[in-house]
Amino acid sequence: MTASLRVLAGGGGLPLARPDAAPRLRPGDRPVVVDAPLTPAQVRRLRFCARSRGLGPDALVALVLEQQSLAALVGEEWLERAYAHARASAMSTGVAAPELRPWQRVLMGAAPAPPDDLPDIHLPLRLVAPLPVGERANAALAVLDLPDQVIERALALELAATRTGLTMQAWVLAFALRA
Repeated sequence: MTASLRVLAGGGGLPLARPDAAPRLRPGDRPVVVDAPLTPAQVRRLRFCARSRGLGPDALVALVLEQQSLAALVGEEWLERAYAHARASAMSTGVAAPELRPWQRVLMGAAPAPPDDLPDIHLPLRLVAPLPVGERANAALAVLDLPDQVIERALALELAATRTGLTMQAWVLAFALRA
């Protein structure tokens, strides 16, 4: 006799993510796995750097990568102006769309940091597609050498963007067009 299982009710399958789980990346972003050649010491540093801000390593690297692409697009001066505006508007009680609220909680440090698969890093396709495949891993390594101010700026810009339902890139470009 063989044992078997039979579905009596339901059959909806397992959800792709638990509704109460902290997102690893901005909801809606399609992740691409990047194999970063991190040493064990670098893995520890990257985890510490991310988790000390309430983020997972994937989110930290993605935010910095998006900010760097914006700096190349609009320049440091506009990015600093947008950052000043983001900091000034941080006191507002803006709440993101329901689909972005778990992400907003992560950015605000109000949710536990999500798990990671280091040394593999999951990054949004929209951010890594412009990069040659051989240079994608450098994004993770570059985060380790950045000053705290650069990381804090990326976090503030993303939080301001999330409150309005935009990506960081769309939020900064909209700010630049209005100014």
